[in-house]
Amino acid sequence: MTLTPHAVQASGLGRVKHLLLTESNQEGKMSALKLSGALLIVLAGWFIGFSVAEKFRLRPVQLRSLQSGLLMLQTEISYTATPLPEALSRVAERCDLSVQELFKGTAQKLMTRQGFTAAEAWNMTLKDWQLRVALMPSDVNILRNLGSVLGTSSREEQEKHLLLAREQLRQEEIKAEQERNKNETLWKYTGVLTSLLIVIILY
Repeated sequence: MTLTPHAVQASGLGRVKHLLLTESNQEGKMSALKLSGALLIVLAGWFIGFSVAEKFRLRPVQLRSLQSGLLMLQTEISYTATPLPEALSRVAERCDLSVQELFKGTAQKLMTRQGFTAAEAWNMTLKDWQLRVALMPSDVNILRNLGSVLGTSSREEQEKHLLLAREQLRQEEIKAEQERNKNETLWKYTGVLTSLLIVIILY
């Protein structure tokens, strides 16, 4: 069958339209992928920045809660002569939720009668608990040092160590508050701005 010039021209135009449509669809898919990728990068940057900023915000709050909990423990030991497991349990019932696990976990380990010393129970609980809070190694060291004397010295000596730990935590709180003021907002913006810069470079 012989095609007329008009039919040949129409066939050629059809192929061109098909190629243009295919190319347009591919470009549309690529644009959608780029947009999705850019959005994921921005969201990741925002999440990282917000997570770091949140740690700066939470650290002074948790340090204050620890000081309050240790004051309760000091009262239980010094003024009511409550046995340590019971004293820790009472503190856990009244302290802030962010630090409750430290006192509650230690009390539970001592009450199971598995032979743990107070220092062992405290430090075992501290090791797990520190992974879920915003404290710095310097804060944890203060608590670890306190744990080494819990239940192993006289009531007066334990009171002295509790007072020392509270004062050391108060000094750390002052520094943590200064760092929060300097870094909390900075990190919230840094995460987003850094991710936007990456998007600009990549796309």
